[in-house]
Amino acid sequence: MPPRAPALRFALGGVALAIHDPCGLGAEVWSSWAPYAAPPDAPPDAWSLTLIPLGAPAPLGAPSYARGDLRVWLAPERRAAVAAVDGSWGAAEAGAQVTLQRALRAAGGLLVHASGAVRAGAGGAEEGWLIPGPSGAGKSTAAREGGFARVLTDEMVAVRLRADGGVDLHPTPFWSEGRDAARFPLQVRPAPLALIALPRKDARPRLAPVGAAEAARALLRCVASYEEGREAHAALLELACAVAERAPCAALHFPKAGPWLERLAEEERPTPSPRGT
Repeated sequence: MPPRAPALRFALGGVALAIHDPCGLGAEVWSSWAPYAAPPDAPPDAWSLTLIPLGAPAPLGAPSYARGDLRVWLAPERRAAVAAVDGSWGAAEAGAQVTLQRALRAAGGLLVHASGAVRAGAGGAEEGWLIPGPSGAGKSTAAREGGFARVLTDEMVAVRLRADGGVDLHPTPFWSEGRDAARFPLQVRPAPLALIALPRKDARPRLAPVGAAEAARALLRCVASYEEGREAHAALLELACAVAERAPCAALHFPKAGPWLERLAEEERPTPSPRGT
């Protein structure tokens, strides 16, 4: 691994991440991440990411992940990564995503292509909704237009299992294009998962219960995975199934225009399905 440079320290999804970027290859990205800056008294860094220019001498061996503008080498035993980037915003951000995904898996978590939104439940308690889906499924529209109390992100959510059997949804700085910063400021506070909502575009808002097995399959299709190999895939499958078994799941039928959240009948809310159904 290249020698460390002075680091910027962030807290994402409950993971501490130190960014070493001596050439400023992702300076604009890190500046936009200011709300996620780790406090000075935070625990020691759990993972580190060093950025180098694309084409510069790199670690030996094949990269763990590669595309035209990016190469990433992961060293889980050191809790470290190196990303060779072309200096674009997308490459720097993707390098951080690859590193965060691996760090979350090691900590019993997932990085999911999903919206995360929060509504007020009984007694004012927060209820986090995880709305997973591929591009075009409507997850951004559902989160932005539904009338939620706050939106964690409309693109990529960090999901963490808790020791007490619950699940937390952590916001990330990864959003789709067109975010209105005044209407949807970056969030840093997580929310407990209350519902996995599979988006379905429809004229009438409603919830239709979905079994845990179908929920796990839908969730697994949306898990961000940048690793190859049976061990990595098995671990992600196990985590996706665990999340699906710990929270109720429903098909969320919703119209394009909102807000529609309060039009959902309370009696339509699903309850957790028996394991494996």
